[in-house]
Amino acid sequence: MSAPPVSLFAYGTLQLTEVLHAVVGQRWQGQPALLEGYARYRVRGKPYPAIVAEPTAQVPGLLYRGVATEELAWLDTYEGELYERRTVDVQVGAAAHPAVVYVLGEQHRSLLSKDAWELAEFEREHLAEYLQRIAVTRRAP
Repeated sequence: MSAPPVSLFAYGTLQLTEVLHAVVGQRWQGQPALLEGYARYRVRGKPYPAIVAEPTAQVPGLLYRGVATEELAWLDTYEGELYERRTVDVQVGAAAHPAVVYVLGEQHRSLLSKDAWELAEFEREHLAEYLQRIAVTRRAP
């Protein structure tokens, strides 16, 4: 018997329906959500971000509900060995909701820049090439 579906908090490339579809073959409807206690930065030399714990920071993103075990397996492959899947509480309006999120592993923290990551900039400058690269591997390049 498979595990019950979970919610996913997406703060980076997975907020874009094109990327989500390329990774899991689905186009989910997300709700705006906020993760407190984490900060988002660009990974050095890469077009995508990672988050790390920072007590006074917060990260906006989308909450996707009903993510199945098979879809989580695809997401694990996409995220690769740099990220750890954790369960956190995210804010949707005034309510807290448990969700899984991919956090940069502490042993990889030196790969993080101090540059903020912006979704609109990624979409404008990197999305087309990024989609071509993940179409083959279903992994973040």
